Amino acid sequence: MAFGYATGGEKWLYALLPIIVLGIGNGTISEVIRSLREEMGRVMEEDYIRTARAKGASVWQHAFKEGFLIPVTEIVAAKIPFILGGAVIVEQVFNWPGMGRMAWQAAQDRDYPVIMGIAIVAAMLVRMGSLFQSVVYVMVNPRASKE
Repeated sequence: MAFGYATGGEKWLYALLPIIVLGIGNGTISEVIRSLREEMGRVMEEDYIRTARAKGASVWQHAFKEGFLIPVTEIVAAKIPFILGGAVIVEQVFNWPGMGRMAWQAAQDRDYPVIMGIAIVAAMLVRMGSLFQSVVYVMVNPRASKE
């Protein structure tokens, strides 16, 4: 699907504004940055990072999982419902066809089977985000699977 009605190499520009609107509109970008700053600060003070520095190993490789991967997946999984809700508004404003616009039109037409279908798909996306978060956490910390 082409974004908007662009035909040249500038198609990505038409996707940039809706992405910014969804990211800033519900605080996703600022929340991710704030959380990453706090978590990376906490992780950088851990003993195993100090040991990695003393050994001359890559600090980024040691801090990536706990300081970057886990916070990002937690926030993204928690923000999926807000992003889906924001998609309705963004698709209306930017005149894009999509699931949000279809939900809006179905609500106006009182098309209950379509509304229920969209609700089921949205619920599945939220649950898949939660499952992805759990899988990433178990990959980072295998001992968590035993709990």
